[in-house]
Amino acid sequence: MFLIDAEGTLVYCNEAAELMLGRPFSEMGSLTANEFGTMLQLKGLDGEPLRRRDTPPGRAFIQRQPAHKTLLVTLLDGANREVECTAYPLFGRDQEMHGVLSVFWEAAP
Repeated sequence: MFLIDAEGTLVYCNEAAELMLGRPFSEMGSLTANEFGTMLQLKGLDGEPLRRRDTPPGRAFIQRQPAHKTLLVTLLDGANREVECTAYPLFGRDQEMHGVLSVFWEAAP
């Protein structure tokens, strides 16, 4: 699980995400969503790089709607994985968007 704040900064990832990435959040530090997305090299199933706005977190952030997609990700150790990704915009009582929660899991073989 990854959490991006309303300014587009990665502010949290859980231990499962750290294991998948191969690096603890404390070592990554504060990254913009674009820096984080570039680091992961997100691609469509055809292997073509995805624009940030075409990824589930990007769509949830820009369109303010939940999004889901199966994609390829190159992890920090260089390994390629097919993952499912679902992202949700997070709204407060005032309906102001406070960020995006993204959940990734390895796709079934």
